[in-house]
Amino acid sequence: MLLSERRAGRFSRTLAFPEAVVPGSGEASLQAGVLRVQFRKQHPTIDATYRELDDQDLQGETP
Repeated sequence: MLLSERRAGRFSRTLAFPEAVVPGSGEASLQAGVLRVQFRKQHPTIDATYRELDDQDLQGETP
């Protein structure tokens, strides 16, 4: 038996996001019957990267 939420025709759904997103940044894909929707965060998580400090950094100068 095949089940579906809607038989046919236009469909819309409103989603509530836990964080603010960038308007218009939405991307959607459908694969194997799974709908995946992604948006960029309004304030993305900081991406910290590791680098070694040199003498200029220790003196307060930026490279």
